[in-house]
Amino acid sequence: MNYLLEIKAFYDWLEVNQLPTSGIALWHALMHIANKSKWQDNFTVAVVVLEVKTGLNKQAVLRARNMLKDKGLIDFQKRGNQAAIYHINSLLQCDFHTTDDTANDTTNDTTDDTANNTASDTANDTISKQNKTKQNDIRNTKELPPETDDDTPKSERPKMDYERIRQYFNTQCTAFPAVREITERRKTALRSFLKKHSKEDLKTLLDTAQQSAFLTGSNDRGWRADFDWILKPANAIKILEGNYSKSAGLSGTAEQKAKKNSFNSYSQRQYDYAAIEKKVREEM
Repeated sequence: MNYLLEIKAFYDWLEVNQLPTSGIALWHALMHIANKSKWQDNFTVAVVVLEVKTGLNKQAVLRARNMLKDKGLIDFQKRGNQAAIYHINSLLQCDFHTTDDTANDTTNDTTDDTANNTASDTANDTISKQNKTKQNDIRNTKELPPETDDDTPKSERPKMDYERIRQYFNTQCTAFPAVREITERRKTALRSFLKKHSKEDLKTLLDTAQQSAFLTGSNDRGWRADFDWILKPANAIKILEGNYSKSAGLSGTAEQKAKKNSFNSYSQRQYDYAAIEKKVREEM
């Protein structure tokens, strides 16, 4: 696909077709993801990711994607407890017939030689390599459990792999106290976080905390964060925003401790007590 020509064709299509802002936002989000995937014919993405990229809630995303499918702009296939598979229909390669016959003129004007996808020769190789990589990494302890499509009924959703999250924290975040058990309170905290953020955000949260000097004890109190503290919503946002970066919060150095022990803010004199004692003995 040609990204710019597809966008131009999309807005030409909007001139003779009605589409709410939610549908427009979702179309752009899917185009962005398709572009990042190097225009694979089909790609997967979880609803929670689309929520973040569009600013829409879950129900609005589901309504918008059904609308885009009805309009013939996209197609998608649910996969039970896995993220849905999406396909974007090229406006340059297809004719979209509506109640207004003028839609045909719009699609004809936007169709040109660029409809040939120059990336088609490498698409199959890319898909094959990515599938092999995903299969090899699925058992890797450095990866968190995969996301599922929020459109899947609760009764069909698999239980979250809390044990893998615990193992990831204990093996990768060694600066913090180890987690012995994922309690109900911790399960609630994890579910709450993943309702608003992706699996990658959770991995980034834990990795960033591990790299923070302040959170790992390099502060004037010697305080360290723990699993529960990191997952608190207010704390998690601050960590993701970089408020506890690797160099932030460094304190408790020898120089600072020396200042705390001084009687005033002036530079203290250094005395050679051995020389003073020797001089006193000579004068006696």
